[in-house]
Amino acid sequence: LNEAVGLAYTATTVANWGGTNPTSVRNALDILAAGVNSVSNRTVGSFYRTVTQPVSSDCNSSYMQYEASPILSDGVSVSGVGFDTVTVTNPGSYNIQFSAQIQKVSGQPSNILIWLEINGTPVPWSNTDINIQGNSQYLVAAWNWLVPLKAGDSFKIATHNGSNTSSINLVADAAPLAGPNIPSVILSVVQESTYVPPASSGGSSSSSF
Repeated sequence: LNEAVGLAYTATTVANWGGTNPTSVRNALDILAAGVNSVSNRTVGSFYRTVTQPVSSDCNSSYMQYEASPILSDGVSVSGVGFDTVTVTNPGSYNIQFSAQIQKVSGQPSNILIWLEINGTPVPWSNTDINIQGNSQYLVAAWNWLVPLKAGDSFKIATHNGSNTSSINLVADAAPLAGPNIPSVILSVVQESTYVPPASSGGSSSSSF
């Protein structure tokens, strides 16, 4: 689609850039090629987790973890304890999208909080609070953040159980009633563009929504 739009745009604007002058036509095609390459060479990653993950209720947050072998990875990697740290090799604006199957297995009603951290720092206004009432019921948390990342930046998705009298898990199921296996977490990371705001050009990335 981007290539088709680019070709149409170039065809209608070559006249404005010098008509049929060979140099103008070549410049227009160079601009188009750069745009197509920036789309086709985007950094991407797709990850999941096959085991159940407990959500911490103490003063330390827990982090979503992933398998060491991704579904798809080009310029995105995982590392750290339980493979909870995601690192990108190219700078740009990234769409970070996840889904997690949540279950409160015991205790009183509680809340699970989920937020994004970049280079160890919580991203302002990235938190969400979900209330869970009954035991054994399943909930799905699924949303995304669009953030600037520099080359070598890392992020984690933090989780926290708001009650120390309840137990909350991110649940995987290897034998569901129907269909394929259910992962506890699914994560997709897509570089939407190479743009990084000037405020993110040095030090820790500053992210906004």
